[in-house]
Amino acid sequence: MNNTELGDLKIEREPVNRLIIKQILKYIKNADLQPGDKLPSEKEFMENMDVGRSSVREALHSLVTVDILETKPGKGYYVKRESNIFSLPGSGDLSEVLVAEQDFMALLEVREFLEKKVVSLAAERATKEDTDRIKEVMEEIEEAAKSRKNISDVTVKLHVALARATKNPVLVQLIKKVVPLIVRKAKDMELPAEDDVEIHTGVDEILERRDQEGLRQWVEDHLSYLKERFIEHVEEGEIEGVVDYY
Repeated sequence: MNNTELGDLKIEREPVNRLIIKQILKYIKNADLQPGDKLPSEKEFMENMDVGRSSVREALHSLVTVDILETKPGKGYYVKRESNIFSLPGSGDLSEVLVAEQDFMALLEVREFLEKKVVSLAAERATKEDTDRIKEVMEEIEEAAKSRKNISDVTVKLHVALARATKNPVLVQLIKKVVPLIVRKAKDMELPAEDDVEIHTGVDEILERRDQEGLRQWVEDHLSYLKERFIEHVEEGEIEGVVDYY
């Protein structure tokens, strides 16, 4: 092995704050704590996790900021509500941890339900402006792949453009929330760029033909690919997850 190859080897260490948040969320889940239930004290978390008080306090406060926990002066921390994917912070360690806590297969099931309706309505309601916009985004996806850029953000734009073609603002908001969540969950799978391009290719042409069945099949094929890749990675131990959801 030469020096260049050695230089490419990196060990990524997970931040302590992120690990503590994960353990607190795991404790809440395993102990089946409900809103109003009290958490162990900072001292108990410190001793069980063998970490400093400031680290525990920072993690607990992070969960307070997103209303998962609340503090009661002189009494400690209490569960305020369950982790909710629709009120996640935009970015950062806390956001990544909370997204990781969601069931990937459950998210895909919701997305399939939503997107099959989206493409059916888009086939009925899309204007020329909508179809032109979707063609533009497809070109952006292909260009990003050629230049070896991360195409995830561009593929999200495609799904949002399809949702906009339904003329239903609520569907647009749902797609804007659900699809990026799945993209963030799927990033650890490191999908080959050529595969990502292939599973999106052709949707613009199917939409132009107003082919509802073809569009629904496109959604099904797209999500089946993601399910298969996820199961492969879980079975190989590369990412955490549950494969017996279905």
